[in-house]
Amino acid sequence: MTGPSTAHPTPTRTDTTMLHQHTLDQLRGLRLDGMIAALNDTATQACAEALPFEQRLALLVQRELEPPSIFLDTNLGLNRV
Repeated sequence: MTGPSTAHPTPTRTDTTMLHQHTLDQLRGLRLDGMIAALNDTATQACAEALPFEQRLALLVQRELEPPSIFLDTNLGLNRV
């Protein structure tokens, strides 16, 4: 007789989406807008998927610490002199 399985069920796409939204809501509550932008940035996501966790976290922290105007100007295609 074996005990209950300790393996976690594989999360569904809905579970993952809900977790992602919950994480974004928590970051918003902490006023970590740079991290929110980085998580939502598809270019960041594509290159970060191949990185280890620590490097992905470092990218998020770096994005949070950068002045917002740098990313705003880049996103709008404006060059600041």
